[in-house]
Amino acid sequence: VECIMAIHGGPSPSPFWQPDKSSVPQIAFACLIKFALVLGIVSYQQIFTTDEHRAGACLAALGFIVIETTWTTIAKEDPATGNVSLTLKPEKLGHSSFAQFWSNVIWTPMILHGYRSLVANSWLRVALFPLNIWWLEIVEGYILMFIFGRNVAWEYRGKRAYFHGNITLQYYLPWAFLGGVVELAWTPVIDPLIFLFAEKEAVKIVLPVAAALTLIFAPKMNLKAIFNVLKDTGGAETEAWVVVEDEWEKKVTKRSTRSSARSEAPVNTPKKTSSRGRSKSPARKSAKKPVAKKSPSKRSVSPAKAKPRQRSSARVTRSQSTPKKKK
Repeated sequence: VECIMAIHGGPSPSPFWQPDKSSVPQIAFACLIKFALVLGIVSYQQIFTTDEHRAGACLAALGFIVIETTWTTIAKEDPATGNVSLTLKPEKLGHSSFAQFWSNVIWTPMILHGYRSLVANSWLRVALFPLNIWWLEIVEGYILMFIFGRNVAWEYRGKRAYFHGNITLQYYLPWAFLGGVVELAWTPVIDPLIFLFAEKEAVKIVLPVAAALTLIFAPKMNLKAIFNVLKDTGGAETEAWVVVEDEWEKKVTKRSTRSSARSEAPVNTPKKTSSRGRSKSPARKSAKKPVAKKSPSKRSVSPAKAKPRQRSSARVTRSQSTPKKKK
């Protein structure tokens, strides 16, 4: 109890048993029990839920992508204290995750149809909706920690974060607001959409597409990485996810350095245009070399112009040597 209820201040390793990396039997056993857990959860969801429940879960998982992306866009969480501040001028678009999507596909029937069947009063459903979300986050979070070695979908920090960062008490009001929206929109919007999804069998289209996108775009989700993730419960982080996060950080730093270099580049001064239409910059004017005067001895004289110059020089010498007679 002390371990579970401890204040969460950093990345939590999996609290479950971890196999020895050097032991092949332990690795094989870990893969076996993880595969059995996933198979049992999927089988339970298929056996004990109806087509309408699965359609509602698929619709809720798609809707929560929009909700989580919007929230992570306008909300900033301090990694040290866990305090959240809202902004109307976000710097970048938020995010969601494939792990979050598949967890909602499996467990959302419990917090929608199951919760409404247990709690009959609408006001009470809104007031207790945060508890409904918290127990869902506890179940989904620990299952993800058991499979991947840590919660790869979300992680809360700060004094109000409990159960290894799977829930936070400071989100009571946002979850209560979501419960109010679900309660108001259930009859006119949500219930008809669920019926339409079930009637058109949209689940058979959405889930295969989501599975293909998960294998293509999820972090490091090739066959080798899947094997590495399944064979090791990890410590704080598994090797495959560490490699992906390092590569992502390198890309982000490259982009930030490029943008900072562009912003810090000197601005070119506007060029001055002369009357003739040629553009002359002040730097070029100052950089002009002084033209050296050529000496008359080195000057090349053409033979056609040589004689007139000799005549003119002769006239000058005559005028200077013979003074004019006074009348």
